[in-house]
Amino acid sequence: MGNALRLASPTQVLDAEQLIAALENSPEGLAIADHGRIVYANAAFAELFAYSDRAEMGGKALSSLRPRSYQCERTSLGSSPASESGGRVCEFLERRKNGTKVQVESSCSPFRVQGRDLLVITVRDMSQRERRRIVRDSDQRFRTIFKAEPIGIVQCSSDGRVLETNPAVERMLGAVP
Repeated sequence: MGNALRLASPTQVLDAEQLIAALENSPEGLAIADHGRIVYANAAFAELFAYSDRAEMGGKALSSLRPRSYQCERTSLGSSPASESGGRVCEFLERRKNGTKVQVESSCSPFRVQGRDLLVITVRDMSQRERRRIVRDSDQRFRTIFKAEPIGIVQCSSDGRVLETNPAVERMLGAVP
């Protein structure tokens, strides 16, 4: 099949250019390392570590992107026990190129292509996930209080339309038996 990837449908095939475009446009930070050094980084990977030019990341040691105290045995296919299957997820607080800090989650998986042992690394900003969790938890707390409050609460739009009421209002107005 050469440089093409066959999809679920036998008639659908992606060529190398389409696969590269998919990597380039992935919202996940993706990098490929050879012997512990970055040989490819997509824009999301570079942006997460505050590199304006991802070409700057070429040849950069993976160890330079994680805290000194963080020990990772996996830098290539041969660096981990053969029984270990890739995909280990790690979390750590990292300093970006611009000095700010970011909580990241990273996973890596070794693979072999054309006799080369490579490592694919994905990273995501956990501080964004944490902010979403805080908002979700806060909304959940508000909903619980809103529904349980014995005093009637009505939320109206700026033009006076009723948007939402709590069960106490419905009981007071006789809408709920």
